[in-house]
Amino acid sequence: MDLRGVIELHVHAGPDVRPRKMDALTLARAAKAAGMRALLLKSHDTTTADLAQIVEAAVGGILVFGAVTLNEAVGGFSSAAARAALAKSPRSQCPFTCSRFLPPSGA
Repeated sequence: MDLRGVIELHVHAGPDVRPRKMDALTLARAAKAAGMRALLLKSHDTTTADLAQIVEAAVGGILVFGAVTLNEAVGGFSSAAARAALAKSPRSQCPFTCSRFLPPSGA
């Protein structure tokens, strides 16, 4: 299977509270070797924006994005958690349409 240019939009890696097949550095190195363009690291329990920034800098040559999953396991939707995750992101991007759920700053 040719993975050149592929962007993985949902992948879990260690370290995590659940066992994972590989850590984020190993995953990013393997994805880069396969020619992938980018990864979006996910966790059910915490933001991955900080981990993504470190992994991208350490591996180089592949884009690594983080996310914050606002499901019931972490208390559900929280605009404060979304803002905190965005503040950690070096690109300060909100994927897809989450920005439409955020109240204006100062609200």
